[in-house]
Amino acid sequence: MKSLLVIVAILYTASVQAEVYKWVDENGRVHYGDKPGAGSQAIEVRQYETSNKPASSGGDELSRDKKRQRISDMLEEDRLTKNKQREKKNKEREKKKRKCNRLKDRQRHYERASGLYNLDKDGNRIYISNEQREKSEQKLRQQIKKACG
Repeated sequence: MKSLLVIVAILYTASVQAEVYKWVDENGRVHYGDKPGAGSQAIEVRQYETSNKPASSGGDELSRDKKRQRISDMLEEDRLTKNKQREKKNKEREKKKRKCNRLKDRQRHYERASGLYNLDKDGNRIYISNEQREKSEQKLRQQIKKACG
């Protein structure tokens, strides 16, 4: 009876599969957990059958090599993920910097210009009033504050 209970318990625990989730936080750190979080994805956990037979030294070495390879693969995947995130952040930072510089150049142009104008459909200059100019400069300052913040 007792051995039957042990066998049932072993079979039950072998059939239960827990989900493992992987996610990257805002600092680029990789986390693993048993509960899903924001932006997490379920990953496959491979289960290996074990036996009560004593392992031979050659099989043990093979098992170690497989474990090392698995760990190495996971670390490589994490490294590639971090590099992609770092590259994405750098591209976004450069894009923001270019936009900031363009807006600041436009502000310098506004400050140096004696009068601002728009072109009509024939290409003629239509100078804007001081009130319109002030509104344009204020709008530009807000854009700079937002982009360069």
